[in-house]
Amino acid sequence: MEATGGQESLLVRLLHEPQIALAVVNPPQVGDFAKGLGNDAKTDPIDACVIARFGDVVHPVPKAGQSVEHIKLGALVERRRQLLDLVNQKQNRLQQTADSGIRNSIQTVLKGLKAQVKTMDNRIAKSR
Repeated sequence: MEATGGQESLLVRLLHEPQIALAVVNPPQVGDFAKGLGNDAKTDPIDACVIARFGDVVHPVPKAGQSVEHIKLGALVERRRQLLDLVNQKQNRLQQTADSGIRNSIQTVLKGLKAQVKTMDNRIAKSR
């Protein structure tokens, strides 16, 4: 199946429970494959056929199911990454403004974000 920004995660989890191996493939790679076939139409039935043909030709390696704990750890790590991205954005904004009121507002948000990062760090440490 094609990765769809996380929307595929429920189906992946449901297929992994009975130990059904599957491959989640990169959408741009499938899109390039479709263009190579001269197929740039986008409908669900066409996409399904292109993904099936991609699988027949490319043979992506299926991955074994992940435990519930591993999935939860992955979600925690991803959330930590998102928070760090937000911290970086706010720190950049802090450097770009001289207004004391805006700086105070950004610093308040930064304090909350950094607390959230620590919370994620603690949860990740406990889940290992």
